[in-house]
This record gives sequence, structure tokens and C-alpha cells, in this order.
Amino acid sequence: MSILTKKDLWRVFINQFSIRSCNNFERQQAAGYTQAMLPIIRKCYPDKSLQKKAMERHMELFLTHDMGSAVCIGVSAAMEERIAQSGDISEDSVNAVKTAMMGPVAGLGDSLIQGTARPILAGLGASFALQGSIIGSIFFFICMMSISLSIRWFGVFQGYKQGVKLVTNMQKSGIIAKVTELAAIAAYMISGAFVAIIVTAHTPISFTAGKTTITLQETLDNLMPGIIGLIYTGVMYYLISRKNISAISLMIWTMVFGVIMVYLGILS
Repeated sequence: MSILTKKDLWRVFINQFSIRSCNNFERQQAAGYTQAMLPIIRKCYPDKSLQKKAMERHMELFLTHDMGSAVCIGVSAAMEERIAQSGDISEDSVNAVKTAMMGPVAGLGDSLIQGTARPILAGLGASFALQGSIIGSIFFFICMMSISLSIRWFGVFQGYKQGVKLVTNMQKSGIIAKVTELAAIAAYMISGAFVAIIVTAHTPISFTAGKTTITLQETLDNLMPGIIGLIYTGVMYYLISRKNISAISLMIWTMVFGVIMVYLGILS
């Protein structure tokens, strides 16, 4: 018979949102992880000394993707329940499993959420904002919140239900690598489209020979529409990735550069 109920798991689900609340360089997310596990610890171990021991166990160094950590917490909940029920697994195995899951969960979360979903959704939101619509910020907030809620709910409840098998099965099936590859391809395609849509730069420069006037912008558009924005984006990417110049510095530099170029009549 299970010790934990759905009500306990819902409490864990809510607590998991604050996993970064006490982040530090010594133990990273350990304090937040322990706080998320408190409903489980209190339910599984009525004895105060056992509660203290369990909390100390979860205060070991832990660091992974914020949303994905829900999977690890769900698995830990299942293991703590099993220790309290039968004691057929060692207490040390709890941290061993947590450590083993940190890498795969972080890799999946960082590549799919931080590296793919967030930039794409932010770009879509920015495209609305550039048109003067408040929908852009609302769209981004709702989409990211929906992703966060879904992943955290799935992690806690399915992590508890399936245990360590959830992560190992995903690794063995190759689904993590496949999804990551497809997400990267989609991100490249959408990022390229954003460059053409969002990064706009035009030049009013023209040349006159007799009765013929050649407009530089028309010539460039015939060669490749949006080529100035593409070149500028390439330069920015080079400075960030190769020269380690901060994005904030480049944003300021871009504003200054734009004002100067418009004043000189090179850009319009």
C-alpha cells in the first residue's frame, strides 16, 4: 500500500517551483530540492530524527535544468517511499540516482527549452511587439508558463510513477537525441526567418550616370533580399561567439552605429 497520495505529490509540484530560491555556489539547487521534498519526507518519516537524516541526504550538491528537476524529484519521492516501506534499497542510492540523472535532464532541458523553445517563442513575441501589439508579451508569457507547468507536472507525477525507468528508457530508445536534433534543425530554420523579418536595414545611396540612376538598395535586393541585415547579424554572431563581446555591449553599439549611419546618409 502506498504511503504517498496525489495530494502529497501536488504539494511537491507546487514546492518545486522554488527550486532556485536558495541557489548558491556551494550546493547549487540542493536547498530548493530539499524544500520540494519536505511533504514526502514528513509523510514517509514521522520520526523527527529520520526527517533530519533525509533532509541532510538531499542537501548534497544538485544542479540540473530547473523545470527538468521535477523528474528527479518525482523519482526521489518514489525511492524515499520505498525506503520507508521496505528498506530494500540503500539510502545512498537516492543521491547516486540523482547524480546520474542530472546530466541527461540538464542536456535535454537546456537544448529543448533554453536553446530552442524560449528563443523561438521570444522571437515570435518580438515580431508582435514590433508591430506595436501587446499580444507579443502575453503570448510569450502564456507559452512559457504552459511549457513550465506541463514539464513540472509530468516530471513529478510520472517520475514518481515510473521511477528511474523514465530516464533510462528515454536514453535507450534514442528519443532524446532524435528530439534534440529535430529541435535544433527547427531552431536554425526559424532563426533564419527571424533575421529576414526582424533585422531590417536599408540604404538610400544611389548613383547617377547620365540619365540612369542606380539605387544600391534595389541592386542588393536583386542579389539577395535582406542581405544587409544578414551581414550585420553574421557580424554580431562572430563578435559574440568568437570575441566574447557581451550582447548588451553590442546592443548599445548597434544603437550608436545606427544613429551615426543615418546621420551620414548611409542608412535610412
